[in-house]
Amino acid sequence: MKINDAEERFFQYLLVERNDEISTISQYRDDLKRYFLSLSEKISDTEELSKDDLSSFLEKEISSSEHVFSPATISRHLSSLRHFYSFLIKEGLLEGPLPELKGLKKIKTLPNVLSSEEITALLEAPDLHKENGLRDRVMLEVAYGCGLRVSELLLLKIGDIDLSNRTIRVNGKGQKERIVPMRQTTPLWISAYFSSFRKRNPGSSTPYAFLNLQGKPLSRVSFWKQIKKYADKAGIRSVVSPHTLRHSFATHLLENGAELRAVQRMLGHQDIGTTEVYTHVSSKRIANAYDLYSKRK
Repeated sequence: MKINDAEERFFQYLLVERNDEISTISQYRDDLKRYFLSLSEKISDTEELSKDDLSSFLEKEISSSEHVFSPATISRHLSSLRHFYSFLIKEGLLEGPLPELKGLKKIKTLPNVLSSEEITALLEAPDLHKENGLRDRVMLEVAYGCGLRVSELLLLKIGDIDLSNRTIRVNGKGQKERIVPMRQTTPLWISAYFSSFRKRNPGSSTPYAFLNLQGKPLSRVSFWKQIKKYADKAGIRSVVSPHTLRHSFATHLLENGAELRAVQRMLGHQDIGTTEVYTHVSSKRIANAYDLYSKRK
């Protein structure tokens, strides 16, 4: 069977039989795309698949993880591939069993956080004279200013945005809805985007807020590439991803006196223990700033 056909059958299985969310299926799609692009030879049929490629792919990601992916992201890539290969075996499209692949141990590392100065430089990096520059500025504003997950940002609809009350309705994990406030200037940026690029876009009648030049919702890969480009332009040396903006949002809130429970609600965390990691980041940043201040005296 052609790889494309096998993938579509897999996505239908996730949607119909497992009842997975669209955002989850989108992650599978992106993970499989990355996997097949990484293979040394182009694969077009399931008969050409080798289970050994899984081990090679995992080793490659681990060896470069310090510079590209976190352990949690690599674990997700591995999980996606395991599910896809298991599905192929179940459908009789690949001989089993799967090779033993040891998942990564979850290393408790503090998330990467940008400084306020770096955030400002990143937000100012898009060229507003370019057709998609204003869109990118708005997306960065909303991603950071509201602490959204990338899937939440890309699936955001016009009807979810309340400019008069400066709030956004977010459909998070498990279809749990939450209301998140916007920064004071964000509605102005959104209004400018809606009345210009978004209004002229071929997909102006679609409900999704952020569109590419062809009028379709922006993909995770495209947004990730845009952030990387703007981070390079802003002179930010650390690895910056859409989730870096969410990490920075939470940390900056706590550093400025926000209550942990309030940050938990804005992030949409079910367990407050997930939010508590940002208190450690905040404490570490304050300690580093104090050490730097002390050395200067």
